[in-house]
Amino acid sequence: MTSAPTGHNVILSAHGLNAGAAYNILFNPQTANSGVISGTIVGAILSNSLGAGSATITVPNAASGSYPIELQRIGTTTIDALANPPTLTVGGVSGTCTNEGTACMGVSGTPSVSKSGGNTLITVSYTNNSNAPQTAYIYGVVHNALGQTVAYTTATVSPAAGASQTGQLVLFGLAPGTYSVTLFAVSTSGTALSTTTNVSVTV
Repeated sequence: MTSAPTGHNVILSAHGLNAGAAYNILFNPQTANSGVISGTIVGAILSNSLGAGSATITVPNAASGSYPIELQRIGTTTIDALANPPTLTVGGVSGTCTNEGTACMGVSGTPSVSKSGGNTLITVSYTNNSNAPQTAYIYGVVHNALGQTVAYTTATVSPAAGASQTGQLVLFGLAPGTYSVTLFAVSTSGTALSTTTNVSVTV
């Protein structure tokens, strides 16, 4: 991941470091004329005997933009310059999916239909494909054999970035018969976050 909002976790991997060495991970480092480096320490990385390692850092509170990441050997005041220092872009607000539209959320697996008392339940799992947590409303729009909309039902999911969460949609008060239910997810502001998925339900 090369971009994330403030407060989101990002995994940093490195290789070609000194073997068995400990480094501070510096966000937006600044080097003075004296060679002394300053910046926000966002984590540490310990390389193995082959000079490789990884660590999870949390994006600090920073204005939107791109920032370099560098390593500093713990106990020193100078930078250990990386051959290809990564850049982390801070941007977006947790809960939005501005640049992804209907690719933001996707159905994971196949929705299932079950009964609970006199109600029919549709269980569906959505995966958050964005790089920020999402809160989404799942809609189930119910159509009869003539294609008429006869009911709708909703559920709320809030999966973390890259995670999946299951929602349960409850159908009740429908006459016996077979219905087609169209499932989709929208943001709390009403923006579509997924494509549609159809499920056949017999009441």
